[in-house]
Amino acid sequence: MKQGLPKCRILLLILMLFTFPLLYARWIPIDNSGIKSAPEIRLLSSTPEGLTLEISITGLEVNTITTDKMLNTTNETFVRFSLPDAYYTGDIGKPQLPAIKQTIGVPFDARVEITVVSSEYKEIELSEVGIVDRVMPALASVLKVPGQKPVLEIDEKVYNTNQYYPEEIIKIENDDIMRGHRLNLLMITPVQYNPVTKRIKVFKRLKLKVKFLGGDLTKTRIRFLKDYSSLFEDFLKDKIINYDLFTELNRGVLPLPIHYLIITHNNFQNEVNDLAYWLKKKGFKVKVANQDSISSWTPSGIESYIDAQSPLPTYLLLVGDVNGGYMPAPTGSSSGRVTDLYYAETDGTGYLPDIFHGRLSCENTTHITTEVDKILKYEKANLPAGWFKEDAFCAGVDNYTVSEGTHNYCTSTFMDPNGYTTYKLYMTTYGATTQDVFDNVNDGRILITMSGHGSDDGWHDGPQFTVTEVNQLTNGDYLTIATGHCCLANNFGSNTNPCGGESWIRKQNGGAVAYYGSCPSTYWDEDDWLQREWYEAIYVDSIYEHGRFTEDGMYDGVYNSSSSLKQYYYEAYHVLGDPSLDLWTEAPASMTVSHNAIVYPGSSTFTVTVTDGGSPLENALVCCWIPNQSPEMHVSAYTNASGNANLDIAPTTPGDTMYVTVTKHNYIPYEGYAMVTTASGPYVSLAALIINDSGGNGQVNPGETIDMGVWAKNIGSETAYSVYGYLTESDPYASLTTDSSWYGDIPVNDSVLSNPYYQFTVTNDCPDGHVINFDLEFHDINDSTWLAHPTVTVYAPVLGFVDVVVTNDGNGNGILDPGETADLVVTLENTG
Repeated sequence: MKQGLPKCRILLLILMLFTFPLLYARWIPIDNSGIKSAPEIRLLSSTPEGLTLEISITGLEVNTITTDKMLNTTNETFVRFSLPDAYYTGDIGKPQLPAIKQTIGVPFDARVEITVVSSEYKEIELSEVGIVDRVMPALASVLKVPGQKPVLEIDEKVYNTNQYYPEEIIKIENDDIMRGHRLNLLMITPVQYNPVTKRIKVFKRLKLKVKFLGGDLTKTRIRFLKDYSSLFEDFLKDKIINYDLFTELNRGVLPLPIHYLIITHNNFQNEVNDLAYWLKKKGFKVKVANQDSISSWTPSGIESYIDAQSPLPTYLLLVGDVNGGYMPAPTGSSSGRVTDLYYAETDGTGYLPDIFHGRLSCENTTHITTEVDKILKYEKANLPAGWFKEDAFCAGVDNYTVSEGTHNYCTSTFMDPNGYTTYKLYMTTYGATTQDVFDNVNDGRILITMSGHGSDDGWHDGPQFTVTEVNQLTNGDYLTIATGHCCLANNFGSNTNPCGGESWIRKQNGGAVAYYGSCPSTYWDEDDWLQREWYEAIYVDSIYEHGRFTEDGMYDGVYNSSSSLKQYYYEAYHVLGDPSLDLWTEAPASMTVSHNAIVYPGSSTFTVTVTDGGSPLENALVCCWIPNQSPEMHVSAYTNASGNANLDIAPTTPGDTMYVTVTKHNYIPYEGYAMVTTASGPYVSLAALIINDSGGNGQVNPGETIDMGVWAKNIGSETAYSVYGYLTESDPYASLTTDSSWYGDIPVNDSVLSNPYYQFTVTNDCPDGHVINFDLEFHDINDSTWLAHPTVTVYAPVLGFVDVVVTNDGNGNGILDPGETADLVVTLENTG
């Protein structure tokens, strides 16, 4: 398996334009190709006992850096080495060198041991490549306060020591738990520097063996399944290079339901119920808890209530303002400001959140009504046309090269390729003013992102846009998502009430549907990394929910860095709004949805077909809900490749309405219904399947002949006479050999098994996980017809390369050298 480096892209390659003025950059090749390329990480093997990694690099980039704008400067010129798509070491005052970061999954209770199995390196005399300056030291982060400058700090002891730095090229930087996963963040430093001899050692290839010693796999599985969330698994599988460690653990775990917890002050219960109703109608399992549900309306009491939830919610929404005690919040131990982080961190072991979280800050029913109404308008696309591909970036005067550089990167890398019209509201380069912000928001911008200086009441240098200005907006239903990468503007615990962020979401007839920003002060570099990565999460990784793409940006931009402010940043930044809000990235399109208009009491399969222009829509979320049935009926499913979702429904009462709702990114939601009515005659439905495979393992495998029994149930009001069934398919990997079966007479509420079984064969090349879709028509003596859509999943072996070991080679170094004859022991693994 090949995997690129963790998503850093170019953000750390142009690290600290403010901190490090760059004079020039050039590429130093260390292989024969001379081609500039990013390091490559290959996962050679992965088992519950450990993994093997191979890292290869082809060269490194060198920049010359001046220090005349820094504090404590002696005007010395330095050099800085970098690797494409990589990070840096961060020990302040010590040489700053390229670092490769990689998250691995680790069994609980395991001790991690890392060894270098083999390596190839090249030592370079810096003078021979034209370098006479020392390597730049890592500097402390620069606070985003007017006039702040980087402080040049040099650890002269290290710089006067005649040995390679760092001494250890591999270390575990973090050991954390996130959503039932134990995570280790590895830092690999493939470049070492000797400041006395002025040489560097560059590892062209490193083969690493990571061993898990004494791990408890039972505990690992229990923790994993206890907190399982398909959306968090999507998040983590993108981060963990050996995620296959968990693939066997989650085999058979369904992606639905998605659990959503709302905690609200009693005063706002009625208004919040409107939002909860919509979320439930979409397909979420929603629980609303108020003051009466929680024994102590304090941060510790609320936190204990959340920690005790089973299953743990995927989303958490807190409703109320800290001011007035409507929704209290703890104080961050690192940030010193209010933070909701520890409501979402449920392990009690660190600061990585286990829940995507947001807050609707409100002090009265007008506030919460406004906030909920805007969310519902946005989600249901009750919005004006013509502005969904327009966005704006705001930048101030102070250190404008940093803020404008970040915005320009996001524009050229993400917005331009996706067809956006971007408005650059830069005070220095374009002379932007507060009026320009008014004009842009009022004209409609799907995103508006600011980087500069702020205070509790909003944005002050970028251009100024505070509570006063927000309250004068007239953008109506042009509901933007606003972001402030600045100090304090989202400090919802401030005595400035409302703070800047709160004013955006509370604004009636305009403002924003959501706001993202920091409660405490922020820092130039960390804000830069964070912004680049949450934009990448949207436009490269296709993560569209507000709480998810901002969390993804925080992990890749800040957690993976060598910043000393990781916990601080996790405590600092908050979503004010619904964390599940789906960002529109195109103009809303219409879908076509078809389903039966009536359903009958009893258990049956209800099929919903979703298309766009005649083409099936896959992965649309379909929900069938009868709110007033006791017990409530609420089921959901995703559409398959054919655009069908088959839901097992069980209505009980004629006269009830079953709501049918379909949602999908960039599509206007479908809100329909089917009436529960008493059948006036027989009604035959599919009840269950039986799989008899030639392999005898109860699974459908490639190359097998399958006998498939179908139970047919009559949920009507009269006996169905002389029933037979006709099965069809149009799958390239399947072929029916027996397509008809007899059921005979089926009394009311009775079931009959097909005779004979249907039979089909599966081709040898059918891929693992492929779903075969069938259409089954039931007919009776009166030629009444009922349609069902059975599906089966094919399980195939997937052989993958695990490892290769060189033995009996000439010199015993475990490497196949030119001219040698050796034995190769190759290990393969079946991951299917």
